[in-house]
Amino acid sequence: MCGICGICGSSTPEDIRLMNSKLIHRGPDGEGYYENGNVRLGHRRLKVIDLSALARQPMSNEDASIWMVFNGEIYNFKDLRNKLIMKGHRFVSKTDSEVIIHGYEEWGKAVLSRLKGMFAFAIWDINDDSIFLARDRLGVKPLYYFYDGKRFVFASQVSSILEVCHNREIDYTSLAYFMVLGYAPHPKSMAKGVLKLPGGWSLTYKNGKMELDQYWKLEVNSSPNNSLKVDEVYEHIQCLISNAVKRRLIADVPLGIFLSGGVDSSVILAEASRMSSHPVKAFSIGYEEDSFNEIPYSEQIARHFKADYHPFTLKQQMFGDVTNEIIGFLDEPIADVSLLPTYSLSKMTRQYVTVALGGDGCDETFSGYITHQNWKVIDFFSKIPVSVLSQMLRPVLRYFPSSFNYLSWDYKLHGFLSGLQYPSKIRNYIWLGAFSPGEAENILSEEVKGSLPVTGITGLLDNLDDVEGNALDKLLFQDMNYFLQDYLLVKVDLMSMANSLEVRGPFLDTEIIDYVCQLPVKYKVQRRSPKRAVKDIYSHIMPPHYFDRKKQGFSVPLAYWLQKKDVREFFMEALSKQNIEDANLFSYKAVNALLSDHINRVRNNWKQLWSVLIIQLWYKMHIKNTCFLKI
Repeated sequence: MCGICGICGSSTPEDIRLMNSKLIHRGPDGEGYYENGNVRLGHRRLKVIDLSALARQPMSNEDASIWMVFNGEIYNFKDLRNKLIMKGHRFVSKTDSEVIIHGYEEWGKAVLSRLKGMFAFAIWDINDDSIFLARDRLGVKPLYYFYDGKRFVFASQVSSILEVCHNREIDYTSLAYFMVLGYAPHPKSMAKGVLKLPGGWSLTYKNGKMELDQYWKLEVNSSPNNSLKVDEVYEHIQCLISNAVKRRLIADVPLGIFLSGGVDSSVILAEASRMSSHPVKAFSIGYEEDSFNEIPYSEQIARHFKADYHPFTLKQQMFGDVTNEIIGFLDEPIADVSLLPTYSLSKMTRQYVTVALGGDGCDETFSGYITHQNWKVIDFFSKIPVSVLSQMLRPVLRYFPSSFNYLSWDYKLHGFLSGLQYPSKIRNYIWLGAFSPGEAENILSEEVKGSLPVTGITGLLDNLDDVEGNALDKLLFQDMNYFLQDYLLVKVDLMSMANSLEVRGPFLDTEIIDYVCQLPVKYKVQRRSPKRAVKDIYSHIMPPHYFDRKKQGFSVPLAYWLQKKDVREFFMEALSKQNIEDANLFSYKAVNALLSDHINRVRNNWKQLWSVLIIQLWYKMHIKNTCFLKI
């Protein structure tokens, strides 16, 4: 795993070195440069496959007419390498990187359809006088770019681009999206003018023009198909999962597994243990607060498969230090409080291994969220007038204080009611996010609101891509195309690479996704049970009743922690009147009301407060380029 960057246009050698310096954490094992006229490429290397000097980048073909910088892993590179050798190509290394270069020579841009893996790369083709950028199908590996009519700049992270573009401004439209979604949806980023290349797309820059092309598209279809036999479907799914894990166990460095104790990571541990001749290293993180702590479950499954188990506890007293650490790496802000455990777990795991397998993608593919389980109920309630629902349900909340337990019923009910008053197309985004469009517009400053279109945030959300089909198809498409790509995978990439740790996700294998997304509903959700197929396939090798418990999720007891003096004071300092007004992104009155209501247990506002906190810290660090809080 690595970091890449490049400039096409007027620049200096110092520019590319400044860009590369922001990527050191992504590749601490070495750096490399290529410079030719107006083209400069930079690379930071994390050694995973072929540890020799022959694997250094930028890398070229035999006659040095094609140069490449690459970030990621190609899991089928050995098969492609053999095919290319048969066609006469000569290799100087054993890396997966070199396969892309020779594949591009042999098949041109069509090489993308042959690559299985997670990747982001840039190829400078001297013969064609063009730069070719590409990103893997799901967008596991990041790739950002900037073009101002004079210079085309790209990098693995936004902070690298900002080093040379001198355009440190926040994009107000992206901020509006962020307040509801918790992230800036592709192709936008939070930095003005800096765009994301979406997963499954490529970009060619030539003669001052950019051409974008979509080489892969997510297809979701849950229509009934009575010709399919359950046993055959399950056998094929298990084969796909097993092969995906096997491919991701290939490495020339130590490897382990993130183990939460849930369905996803337990299945990965089961498969990896079966394939390994020695105990698999497994790493977990938990809390002192029981309703959030999954360590008892991860310990149980680790013992069951005889793993080399390493647990870690994230305590409330660590909040300030960890938050201050992560914000320096969070150059693409996301409102996911599990940034804290993801960073902490990655930091601990990196002490033992260089590569870890994670369970990302299983929920989105196999229907693991509560909205997936209740898609028929959601469809039913959408036919009832919002005013009637409000009269029925809102008074109930008055008789009970807000609970700070994990996904408490009153917390879920507040979110459910909030989403119902909006069009069905955007309802799912609101349920997953922190603010409804109305709440978001209320908390934004007048300057930010003045920059939004007349349709407001509701209109912005309505512009996001959608698919035809039943309600479940729409939920799955939205979760995978946006929530997974722009939120969950960004979190994992930034927090793991902050610790120079490569994370691989077997459930992100597109062979699994292409197959499962075309299966009927009954293979995804059955009797309101999530991830039905995965549970049915693997339940016989798990401890008794292991899959019976409710989904826990990878969250943090921040609602409780905000009642503690040190965490509360951290928020009060970051969200002080002076800091809020200096940034001029939010209304201090509205922010203060959120904080006051939470502290006084009027309403559980932890998710909203975390969203505001992250933007304030990110703005100060990455836009104003100054440190924010003392530790």
